[in-house]
Amino acid sequence: MDTSQLLSRARSGDPSAFEALISPHEDMVWRVCYRILQNHEDAQDAMQDAMLRAYRGIAQFRGDASLKTWLYQIAMSTATDLYRKRKIRLADSVDALQEESHDIPDSSPLPEDTIYRRQRQRAIRDAICALSDSLRMPLELFALEGMSYPEIAQHLGLPLGTVKSRIARARLAVQENLQIFEDSAEPDRTSSVSKNERRTRA
Repeated sequence: MDTSQLLSRARSGDPSAFEALISPHEDMVWRVCYRILQNHEDAQDAMQDAMLRAYRGIAQFRGDASLKTWLYQIAMSTATDLYRKRKIRLADSVDALQEESHDIPDSSPLPEDTIYRRQRQRAIRDAICALSDSLRMPLELFALEGMSYPEIAQHLGLPLGTVKSRIARARLAVQENLQIFEDSAEPDRTSSVSKNERRTRA
């Protein structure tokens, strides 16, 4: 059975046809979800939710973009939504602990440089998640999926010049947000390094 026949049956509500359509793209959906969430359990939840959204929306899929692109957009949106919700839940939990005057447990202290690198990685991920879909998708395909500009243009159905422009704008936006993080983090980091140097000399 070819793709058009599978798509027709999937649109009619045939689960087996839908499964046959999406199974070749499941690894891609998983990579997108895990790359954003950095957690196996959350990525699995996002992947399942993305597949459910795709199943519910397959009847409206008209093939303007490729099936892979359509699934990629759903995975990105689903994982980003979960990531933002998780950040809100974490912030609420921290606020609650502070209001109750509880100390946040720190069973495994990390060197300042390790903490800084992790915070920087999180800042980059936050900056990418904050991009509009039109900017985020080309950047993800280029930087994380390893696609060339022509491949992205074909994949998204966009002119080559538009792809190049959007990736440039996306990079600039991420760099600007990262600079804000580094400007705010550097004084604390410098202070920590100075303290360590004083302890070493002592």
